[in-house]
Formats: sequence, structure tokens, C-alpha cells
Amino acid sequence: MESYINQVDFFKGNDPEKIAQEYGTPLYVYNEEIIRRHMDAVAKVITKYPYTANYSVKANTNIHILKLALEEGNNCDAMSIGEIRMLQKAGFPTDRIFYVPNNVSEEELKEAISIGVMTSLDSLAQLELYGSLNPGSKCAVRLNPGVGAGHHEKVVTAGKKTKFGISEEDIDQIFEIAARYQLTIAGINQHIGSLFMDPEPYLKAVSNLLRIAERFPNLEFIDFGDCLFFHVCSWNNLSITKHFDVMPGIIHGRTYQHIHANICSYIFPACILFHSMDSAKNHTSLCHTVTTRF
Repeated sequence: MESYINQVDFFKGNDPEKIAQEYGTPLYVYNEEIIRRHMDAVAKVITKYPYTANYSVKANTNIHILKLALEEGNNCDAMSIGEIRMLQKAGFPTDRIFYVPNNVSEEELKEAISIGVMTSLDSLAQLELYGSLNPGSKCAVRLNPGVGAGHHEKVVTAGKKTKFGISEEDIDQIFEIAARYQLTIAGINQHIGSLFMDPEPYLKAVSNLLRIAERFPNLEFIDFGDCLFFHVCSWNNLSITKHFDVMPGIIHGRTYQHIHANICSYIFPACILFHSMDSAKNHTSLCHTVTTRF
């Protein structure tokens, strides 16, 4: 059976041994063509509605990959101030960065406010803190849609057994805090888990989030968060685009300005890891995938 490396002509005529000799090992080698092709595919998952794919920077902060995401039209999710700084260094304007922290400090929120990025708050306490620091501003909130999924219980980030996000029964308190600090809730987002193959829990979460969205009068965007885990070669077989074609872009006459999604977490076969010179010589002990999130 022909190897993946040969199937895709990964090295494009370059000698892997010479690459390893020049740069040393261990060494990651990326294929820009493959990365661009997959970024473009993710950016076209939803075509019927205003939509942007968000690259999740926690997957890989290599500045060259960030620059590719910028050039391919992706926006980015950042979970830390350091990631925001990396995105700025790569050239991302603040309006293409979505800050989605978890239980961060007052100092970090102050810095995000000073930078001017849209920030999502993942608990009532965080929303209260943000309101006290930045009254009269816009922000987003992370909601728990009541459905979680993941390849292991420890990576399920929604549903009844998780600390993440604000539950539906607490939404009235969101509005109370927002009114107290004159906050505009401009966006809602979710993240139900990682590395799951079945689309049904995700689609159920999307349906729940859209239903909950009706309660928010000033939404500018909805972020559906992370999604399926699958090998790129299976993209067409899973027909994920057909699932998104059934999503309503209008809910009871209300049109949302934009849909964001980290559409998928999948094995992104665009990187070769040379553990040693021997692996560069014989291609037998290569780690030729990296997990990259969108």
C-alpha cells in the first residue's frame, strides 16, 4: 500500500534527509498547499448564510500557520492573552479575533479590553467581573446547550456534568447583570466537546442554541463552537455540508448578521515529524498527522 506521504507528494521534490540535516531533529515539516486546501474547504462548509470559519489557535500557534489562516480568510479564537498577541503579530486585526477564555483573572480581562477584542464570558461571575471593568460595552456569553459529546468524558464540555458555560436556567441572571452594567450581549457561543464522530449531538446542540438565541434581542453573531473529528479523506463521505444546509438562518423573522463556527477538529495531515535523522532517511517512523482545530 502506497504511503500517505507518497500519495500526496508531501515533500514536492525536496529531500527530507537534507531538510533534517539543515534544520536538525526533532523537526516538524508542514505542507503549505495541504493546509491552504483544507482551510479553504472549511471556509466553504456553510454557503447559504453569512459565515466565517474560526481557527482555534490553541491547536497550533506556529506564526506561519496563523498567517496562512489570515490569508485564507479565517477568523481566530484565542483562549489567552498570549494567543491574542501571537495573532496580532501574525497580522490579525482585532475585529477578527474572538477571545474565549475560561475563568480568567481580572488582569487578563483588563488587557483584552484594552486591546479591543470581542470577549466571551463563560460564567455569571466572569460576566459580572467584565461588566464592572467595562460597563456600557459589547460582549458575548458562552452557553451550555444541554448536550455534550467527546471521545472521552473528560473532554465533554457541555451537558449536565460540566463546569463550562452558563446553563439555560440561568439566562435571566445574564440579563440582570447586563442591565446592571449596560452591557450589550452581542454574541452567544458554545463548545460541546472534542474528537467526536457522530454529528447528531452537535446538531442537537446547534438546534438548542438557536432556540435559546430567540431570548437575546441584540445578537450580532452566533458561534456554534467545535465540531466533528474525522480524517480529511472522509470529508465527502460524512457529507457534513448537508447537515448545515438544514440550519435556519432566520428564526421567526430575525436575521443574524453572522454565523461563526470552529466547524471541525480533525486529523490534519499536513505535518511530518522527524524524530531523528534515521526517520528522515527511511520514512518508517514518522508521525505524519497533527490535530488542528477549526
